[in-house]
Parts: sequence; C-alpha cells; structure tokens
Amino acid sequence: MRKTIVALGAAALLSGGVARAEPISVSVYGDSSAGISGLSAVGRTIDFGLSMDPSTPVNLLFDLASGRNYQVSIALPSANWSNLTVEILNSALGPDNGSDPEDQPSDVPAGWSTSNTTDGYSFAQGSGLDRSLMVGSASFALTADEDTNARDFLSFSGFGTGAGILSFGLRTYNGSGAFLVRLAGTANGAMPTPEPASMFLIGAGLLGTAGVIRRRRTRGQAATTAA
Repeated sequence: MRKTIVALGAAALLSGGVARAEPISVSVYGDSSAGISGLSAVGRTIDFGLSMDPSTPVNLLFDLASGRNYQVSIALPSANWSNLTVEILNSALGPDNGSDPEDQPSDVPAGWSTSNTTDGYSFAQGSGLDRSLMVGSASFALTADEDTNARDFLSFSGFGTGAGILSFGLRTYNGSGAFLVRLAGTANGAMPTPEPASMFLIGAGLLGTAGVIRRRRTRGQAATTAA
C-alpha cells in the first residue's frame, strides 16, 4: 500500500534549449504513520520534509527518470538522533536480481530485495553528490556499503538533539520500475533539561551516598586494625 503520494514534473533543459518534464514521484510505502510534506524538485534536486516516529523504520517509494543523478535532502523531525541507516531496495521481480543474497534480511518487506551492483539502483556513488546527516550543529560519521552484491547501504553514526537534515544521492539505470529507500534510525524524544532544584537534589543525593561509602570504609579499616 502506498501513502502520501506526491508527484512532480521537474524541468530539465535539453541541449536545444527546450524544457522537458521529468516525472518524479515520492511516497511513503506500506502501513505507516509517516508523511511527506513540501516536496520540491528543481532540476535534479529533490527536497521534502518527513514526519515520522524516529524509532520506527520508514520505506519511501521513489520513481525517477532513468540514467540521472539526483540530490535528495530530507528534513527530519526533532529528536535525540543516533545511528541512522539508509538502504535501497528494488522489486524482487525486477531484472538482475540473480546476485542478491539468497537469505534476505528479515526487515526487507515482502516482494522487495536488497540492491546489488548490477541492478542499476544506487546512491549515485562517484557523482560527488552530498552524503551527510546534520542534527543541530552535530555532523554524523558515514560508513557506506555499496561496492558488493550484499546491499546498497549508508550508515550515519553519531548523536545530536534537534531537527535533522539527511542528504544523499540517487541514481537508477533501470527505467522499468520504482524502488524503495528504507530509513531506520535509533532516536528518542527530546530529553527534558533538569530544573535547578532537581539538580540540587540529585547532587545532594550523590554527596550523601559518597559520605555513607566513606564511613563504611573507615569502620572497616578500624575493625581490621583492632583485630
């Protein structure tokens, strides 16, 4: 099932100066409370906001023009973000799936498969497009797995509190069907800042605990000396 379907025609200039519409569609795939808003496609840049539960994976269905590199930027909701992964999945009935692992990960939706190096779907490696996750002023470290047949996979690790901006490239050389981009993160709701009175109580409790430990150690040492 597809939800929150948004489609745009992005104008691309041909060599003769005539504009041609490139149909672009992005939607939330499957039963999900996530939603897409403010989708904008200018040339080969795609921007939109994603409302989601940060602790619940989201599958986004993309349908793009074949053979072109697209820069994607997604505005993420405010949370305590860490360890966000992004993975490409293509139809299990599509071409060039012979190199996919026989045992697919359990979180891959039915009817879909991990992306290998010959199926035409990728994060546009080698294109120089931005790949980053920024949460507030925190920049996350990136690890990529896209040169094997196991998967096309980006992993962002770090920690930041606030709204995030996720950026990555996309490319497909297979114009016969749409594909999924799966986002899975580790995040919690915003952590409240303790009030000064609460901080005082916490500090007093820690000092009291330390005093009890010192008194017990002193009594133990005295008993040992007396023996």
